[in-house]
Amino acid sequence: MIFALLKRELFLSFTANGTAILGVVFFITVIFVSALGFDINSTDFNLIGPSLIWVTALLSVLLSAKNLIQDDFRDGSLDLLLISPIPLELVLALKAFAHWISISLPIILICPVISALFTIPFDNLLILIIGLFLGTPALSFIAILGASLTFSLRRSSILMPILIMPFYIPTLVFGVKIVNFTENTNEYHINGLLILLAITLLSMSVLPFAAAMGVKSCLK
Repeated sequence: MIFALLKRELFLSFTANGTAILGVVFFITVIFVSALGFDINSTDFNLIGPSLIWVTALLSVLLSAKNLIQDDFRDGSLDLLLISPIPLELVLALKAFAHWISISLPIILICPVISALFTIPFDNLLILIIGLFLGTPALSFIAILGASLTFSLRRSSILMPILIMPFYIPTLVFGVKIVNFTENTNEYHINGLLILLAITLLSMSVLPFAAAMGVKSCLK
């Protein structure tokens, strides 16, 4: 039952509403267009690269976040999920996990190719990829919280980014800082990655319950 639900969410992301393709295309487009506006041989360009990748990945997550619950609400699937034997908290966690697989994971996989535009050193690229792998799940779980509070509103696409953007700041700050830190020390990188992991684990353990309460309150 759980795997069937996860398969359904992945199918919807990749085929039905096309959010996965849209997110990846948006990421690639913004990166390439931004690269055209900088001097490739500039040192500042190399430093901007990781920051731009992180910010664009975050925006790609936001771009598709409003559909996490809203589509199910509109077609009546949400009512069926509420009465299913699977707890609503687990349903929302699976939605967030499927969202991460369909949006963030492809972005992480194409990062080595994208990084060639910014001539990011291999060590920094490795830290960037690990940081994205550890930090981006938190973005999807925060997105599910925002979606749970706004799915029944007419202007959810405007309100939701305003609500959840402050919660993205810690992940974004640590994700960028551990790559661009001038003193390339392993201890600093490890501590930064552990903080990203802690943020993700906290998001995964707490936010599905908060999101479930948000869904139930919106349906009352």
